[in-house]
Amino acid sequence: MERRTQLPSEVAILIGEPETLSYDELQHTFQRLIRDESWETQNIPGFIAKAGAWVQDHIPGQDPFIKPWMIYRANDHYALDITRARTVLDWAPRHSLRQTLPKMVAALKADPAGWYREHGLELPSALKKTAASPEPTAPAQGCAMHACPMHPEVCQSSPGNCPPCGTTLEPSEPAKTAEYTCPMHPEVVTREPGNCPKCGMTLVPRGDSMQHGDEHPDMMVEDHRKMLWPHYLNLMLGLWLLISPFTLGYMSDFVPDANQLRVMADRGLPAFELRNLLMTWSDVISGILMIVFSVLSADAWRRSPWAQWANAFVGLWLLLAPLLF
Repeated sequence: MERRTQLPSEVAILIGEPETLSYDELQHTFQRLIRDESWETQNIPGFIAKAGAWVQDHIPGQDPFIKPWMIYRANDHYALDITRARTVLDWAPRHSLRQTLPKMVAALKADPAGWYREHGLELPSALKKTAASPEPTAPAQGCAMHACPMHPEVCQSSPGNCPPCGTTLEPSEPAKTAEYTCPMHPEVVTREPGNCPKCGMTLVPRGDSMQHGDEHPDMMVEDHRKMLWPHYLNLMLGLWLLISPFTLGYMSDFVPDANQLRVMADRGLPAFELRNLLMTWSDVISGILMIVFSVLSADAWRRSPWAQWANAFVGLWLLLAPLLF
């Protein structure tokens, strides 16, 4: 701004950090700072990484961090040429990512939930659970204005930031006894966190219905993922039904003996070959339907709740099919 009168009417100047950290260096740095260890980076072809990310993104009940679009940008290079900024403006960056990362990670480790809130980021599911469990510490006795939620001894009459951690001071309120309720059954109220005795859902603090409104779908998804094993079991059963006619030899050249032929004639049963053909098609079609309905039932967002009932009707048909054929 000080030199705008000396600059041309139109000039393009890149301002930023000229040194670009590679993904490999970033990964090793974060692992060392967060976990005190270093992981080895494995290089794989791009098309394999894209295929793996696509498959992982479409597995029912999963919410992977790596998305297919990230693979496309993994090889992008964002190095800046700030030569013009140095020569025209005599400007140079005062901070670098390599030197700032330890401070950033230290602040994150000191207060993970506060770090996410301060930067306007959504809490990960793991932090949502830990953040919802402990009760906020009550402000210091006698503090009537603003206090730090992390350091209750910090209290002042005007808004500001906490000197020890930098967290924004919040207006203090009298301590209240926490009560927890079920989002689906508001009549269930307890003073201890836990699960709803009626539906098993995780209880949330009472009076925070608006705050937890956006978290309610996530809680439903989490509860649904805990019961995915029956759908995967049905999926394996469908695969077995699909191949069983060919494995067990439904269409073999078996010839019934005289007693079997006599019983079939007395009861008016169709020919042995026709019954085997009908049972083969019944098992194959039932297996395909069970696979499709199981995949739909395992969807994390439960977009096809009817699929579970459809699988139940397929199972009922499997019980009656031998009696009909």
